Amino acid sequence: MFFFPERDSSSVFVKTKTKLGYYGLRDRDYLLDTEIERIRKKYPNYFILNYYCFENYLYHPDNIEELNISAFDKKEYIEEIIKQKNEVKYHIFQFIRTPERIIKNSKLSKRIFMINIMKMIL
Repeated sequence: MFFFPERDSSSVFVKTKTKLGYYGLRDRDYLLDTEIERIRKKYPNYFILNYYCFENYLYHPDNIEELNISAFDKKEYIEEIIKQKNEVKYHIFQFIRTPERIIKNSKLSKRIFMINIMKMIL
């Protein structure tokens, strides 16, 4: 298996769609479950991560737990993440802007986009 860099998820999609034998992998970003389901049915060689971005897997408590670090306390780690998120979530809301590119690519309305963002943060 070979990995080829692309500039964005659209480029990955086009290459996967047009080149037989190619597989694509992309971040979930702001895709809705219904969009992902539709894409997976039509393009089984195009894979979409379950999380917003790849980096989310690096800090996921289940993945850290698998490292068997003796001092790691999963419950404490989760509580700390929630605490830190809650300390800044309302501050973050004031900086959220609806990227027109995302709205255009996923066919979301601005209202639905903001509701999805707030659900993710809350």
